[in-house]
Amino acid sequence: MERLLDGNQPAEGVPVSLDRNRTVLTEAEGRFHFPEVAEGSHNVALDMLQLPADFDPGPVRETTVAVYPSKVARGDLDVIRLAFIQGKATGPPGVPVNGIVVRIEASERYTTPDSDGNFCFYNLGEGDYSFMADEKRMPEYAVMSKPDRVSVSVRLGRQPDPITYRFEVHQPEKPVRKVVLGTMDGQPL
Repeated sequence: MERLLDGNQPAEGVPVSLDRNRTVLTEAEGRFHFPEVAEGSHNVALDMLQLPADFDPGPVRETTVAVYPSKVARGDLDVIRLAFIQGKATGPPGVPVNGIVVRIEASERYTTPDSDGNFCFYNLGEGDYSFMADEKRMPEYAVMSKPDRVSVSVRLGRQPDPITYRFEVHQPEKPVRKVVLGTMDGQPL
């Protein structure tokens, strides 16, 4: 079963192994079948080497099943489908964006944009996330013109809108020394 926030659903195409020897894929209803299994106790598990990258193992990744003559044995396993969020950081022309750091708040995860400003977070489970542009890693004199924190709800089957960060560069004005030229009694000062 696929474990989802809105309830569980059957998971198709998930590799399941019997005694780490034979592997089959689950059907559309999430069921799997191993023909001609000897009587006795057997290990049924997710085949982690073949598990597609868009799945993470759920809380139950393996179980022991007792097989008796002329009886159907059942083993239940869980998977969690993973999602991704993409985004873009933009600034004034000529200002590099690939040094900016975008973080998922309350986690150790972060990424940096490519030279065009595109970035992506992969392997996210369903849930609510808050992303932030790290102000300490912005270009010199950069000021966010769009919020530096963005909240996103990840729900399977619905791709979230891309995250967009925009910044401007406000260079401080250099002090100008004002020189007054004039004359006093016809003589230059």
